[in-house]
Amino acid sequence: MAEGERCNPEVVAVGNDPAPPRFVCVTLPPAPFKIAKVTADDICDLTGIAKEGTLTWINFVADDLETDVPMAARKFGFSDALARNLVKHDYQAYEDNDIELGMVLPAIRVNELDVDVRPVVMMVRDNLIVTIHDKDLGRMVQFSRYADTWLSKLPGIMPTTDKLTLVMIRLIAVINERNYEQLRMIEDKADDISESLLDPTIHYMETGRYIYEVKHSLIVYLNALWRGLDVLNELRYGDAELVSDHPKVLQQLQLMCSEQTKHISLTEHTSTVLVSGTTVLQTLHNNQLLIINNRMLMTMTWMTIIGTAVMVPNTMATMFGFIFTAPPEHLLWSLAVIVFSTLASTWIAYKWITMRLPMAESPERLHPSDR
Repeated sequence: MAEGERCNPEVVAVGNDPAPPRFVCVTLPPAPFKIAKVTADDICDLTGIAKEGTLTWINFVADDLETDVPMAARKFGFSDALARNLVKHDYQAYEDNDIELGMVLPAIRVNELDVDVRPVVMMVRDNLIVTIHDKDLGRMVQFSRYADTWLSKLPGIMPTTDKLTLVMIRLIAVINERNYEQLRMIEDKADDISESLLDPTIHYMETGRYIYEVKHSLIVYLNALWRGLDVLNELRYGDAELVSDHPKVLQQLQLMCSEQTKHISLTEHTSTVLVSGTTVLQTLHNNQLLIINNRMLMTMTWMTIIGTAVMVPNTMATMFGFIFTAPPEHLLWSLAVIVFSTLASTWIAYKWITMRLPMAESPERLHPSDR
């Protein structure tokens, strides 16, 4: 497969593969029942499971977040105010209403140099976590394939608040891990720029446009990472009632914040490298202009030499021919007209040039107040 045809891991396969279900539910039912995973296409099939389970995660693949988020909030017992506050943000929000918690996290997808940031809505209450995203994101659907195995490893004696926080951290990590992988695709394009700079015949406008597109992609990517870090910091230091106070659980949240900060620094370093590439491009452009300028100066120099060589004997021949052929009574006033016209034309040319193009004073002659 060619490099430009590499599959995006976010894209869910189509063709003969069936479409993923709209709802995936993984629940820990009361004892003695074991963990269960249920898929459904109707939200009403999961409302009873969400109420009876001791800990439930539901992933919802929405068609339209503005209409589906409020609908899902009503069905699963969340307030309308929480849903309204979440859908009005692009891809960053944090709402803590004591008995319920809502977040909007950025999910980054990179296709060539197009950075697409999609929102992932997460709503949390005492025994339920609901994640909602559009159908173009496949990372949560992929996690649901082994989510029941991961949830089954949680200790049974662990308090529900600790389990809820750990599941929430794991879901955020699934979003961020795929976000971090997208930087590699942008770096591949940045490496193409370094290779193109090796070509001495490259056109600077083409490379300059390419560098701008990569830097713009990095800015959008970096902005999304900063927004995700803001949500993590609010979750870490917001003292929400639904977030565990256990030191080991909070340590995982702190490690996630540190990892996000590390990738932000890595992205800024990549941007710095691209700035140096822009400097190299500017130097290349200046060198090309200098070469052209030197060639023009060389041409003008030889034209001046040739013009001077022709002009001097031609002028002398004209003067001698006039002096020796003109009658004596016309010689004096003719020479006066020639001298006067020369001085007048020189003065007019000087005045016209200084009016159109004002002469700049040399630095040593400028008054200090004019510098």
